[in-house]
Amino acid sequence: MELRVKMPRPRPCMVRQEGKALLHGLFVHAWTHGESIAVGGFCAGQETMPMALVEYEDGRLDAVVIDAVQMLDSAELFTEYEWERGSDGGGDE
Repeated sequence: MELRVKMPRPRPCMVRQEGKALLHGLFVHAWTHGESIAVGGFCAGQETMPMALVEYEDGRLDAVVIDAVQMLDSAELFTEYEWERGSDGGGDE
């Protein structure tokens, strides 16, 4: 039996302070921590942060915070969808 996994095509993007990259996906980085040693400090718990997996031109992979990523093909992608009149906030009603 052959297993085939269809991966979506990576999207071109710019990563702040790194330059051109391809976005391969998004994920949530999560970690746990103990309680603060300070009196009245924070309780033990879990923290999370949304991250993007990107590939740079030299082949390096990196996990970066999502607000460091700017998609470059959005204008093209948005033309593939039908929008209700006036839904873009432009007041075309």
